[in-house]
Amino acid sequence: MQTFNLHTLVDITETNEYRPSNGQIRYRQQQNFQTVINIIGLRANVITIKSPVVSPSSNYKFGNLYKTKQKVWSYVFSIEQEGAIEKDMLVNDFNHVPVIVELEETAEIRNKLFLTKGDYTNIIFDIIDK
Repeated sequence: MQTFNLHTLVDITETNEYRPSNGQIRYRQQQNFQTVINIIGLRANVITIKSPVVSPSSNYKFGNLYKTKQKVWSYVFSIEQEGAIEKDMLVNDFNHVPVIVELEETAEIRNKLFLTKGDYTNIIFDIIDK
């Protein structure tokens, strides 16, 4: 099983809130998390190892726009099919995917998109276990 770590400046808190009438912010956070699961799930079955946790940024290499400390959501997941996903695939699949902003994030998310390349990079990936 391959294990990956995703780090993003976009609020992807897993709230399990599926009804907007119960709380708009929690519902929108869950929608961003579902977007992450759906993008990964286009290539392989996702196994959550650790739900997204938020922490202050430290040594993550986001785009040059984000030099100051920002909240970072980290999500650890695995896939069942060995080799079905590579880091480059995740970078390409997530680039320019719409997200919901103005939730709990501290970073300004340009164009309301996941961006994986350039000065506005707001999501990065690491392979933990091959």
